[in-house]
Amino acid sequence: MISQILVSALLISTVYGVNVTVQHYGKEEITVSITGMEDIKMLPGAVQMVSMEENWSGNISACSEVCDGPKTVAELKLGAEQDQYVVSVVNGFNLPMKLIPETHHETHCKASVCAANVLKMCPEENRVVDSLGNTAACQGVPELLKAVCPDAIVEETERITKEQCCKALGYLVLIG
Repeated sequence: MISQILVSALLISTVYGVNVTVQHYGKEEITVSITGMEDIKMLPGAVQMVSMEENWSGNISACSEVCDGPKTVAELKLGAEQDQYVVSVVNGFNLPMKLIPETHHETHCKASVCAANVLKMCPEENRVVDSLGNTAACQGVPELLKAVCPDAIVEETERITKEQCCKALGYLVLIG
């Protein structure tokens, strides 16, 4: 009886859960925000796995030291038949991010990426300074963002062409 319950629990979590692994590969501690969850502090090199319900929909973002200003965002909409996902810099850029579907059988699942360090390229007038006086983000430079982050959404009108759709076993979010 107990073995049947354990097998049933395993099958339910396999069918109804999607694991999202967040990995921080930057050089400073970050705070990761996930819709519907408490913020997670991550040191460089840290990995955090989060189990999402099959119908979960929300954002994953991160910031260093002070969380002022716009953020690079991984947007995920999990579904029974298909997931939708994309990296968005519509509101601005603060950290490089990759959103990678993990799958063994679907070859059309493509990563969504904004991996360039846009802060180093951001014109002075487009830099967002945090309350400590550090450059925290870059915004208002769609031409630059489109050039260095061609797989990310820079403007809402791009959603229809850049949002990815597939059914993945899980997702890897690389930040930093």
